[in-house]
Amino acid sequence: MIGRSAVGVLGVAALAVAPLAGQGLTERIGGVDDGWVTFRVEVRDGVEICDRGIRWYRDDGTGRGHRVRGGDPDEGCAPGPLQVELRVRDGRVQALETARAAPRSGAWDLGPVDPLEASDFLVALAYRGASEDAVREGLFLSRLPRGADPSEGILRVARDRSLPSEVRRSGLFWAGQLATEAVVRPLGAVAVEEGPDQEVREAAVFALSQHQGDAAVPVLMELAVEAPHAGTRESALFWLAQRDEPEIADFFADLILGRRGG
Repeated sequence: MIGRSAVGVLGVAALAVAPLAGQGLTERIGGVDDGWVTFRVEVRDGVEICDRGIRWYRDDGTGRGHRVRGGDPDEGCAPGPLQVELRVRDGRVQALETARAAPRSGAWDLGPVDPLEASDFLVALAYRGASEDAVREGLFLSRLPRGADPSEGILRVARDRSLPSEVRRSGLFWAGQLATEAVVRPLGAVAVEEGPDQEVREAAVFALSQHQGDAAVPVLMELAVEAPHAGTRESALFWLAQRDEPEIADFFADLILGRRGG
């Protein structure tokens, strides 16, 4: 059974000036009233910063690797550092962009920053009044700094019912992309949570469908049969049908023959 107890187991100047040297990244950027702020951060192996995007080749267990996100394979790319550009107004990030070129004219350039601090900052945009687009981009970028593991922070965003639903949906999407089984049961818990927000529940199902590995399939099967909301059950069935694991064919055969049911 996928009862709630089962699935529920489980934070303008051209250059930074001396008075800010001891402050954290959040405080430094939060002190900007209106303007662009930029900083640079070293990225993990396999990440390339391109003219029109980012490419990230990760080993998928076969040794081939795959591209998570990127543009034209013929465009210019380099292994970093990543330059992050933030449009700030009243201490809140309204837009977030990445670039390879020199910092834009008139931007407050904070220079190189600690990778772990940068990752934490990018996740925390979800709690600091940033725009929806900036939050979504920040959650993606939080995974790129060298040595960073934002899994816990991204999952917190996905599960936090005090956040706007669109912010949670961004967290759920990127949680589904994390290469760890630790997110599977928490995502299942979101898929059966009570409340009126069916879009969030279905976003959790979609995130499970995108998770690479075997752990998500049993949870999707349980949701397809036992989830308390019809829309969640239908969504789980739909996404199961898009996968090709042998046990899924057996699951649908059992449903058709009446050997499974709610």
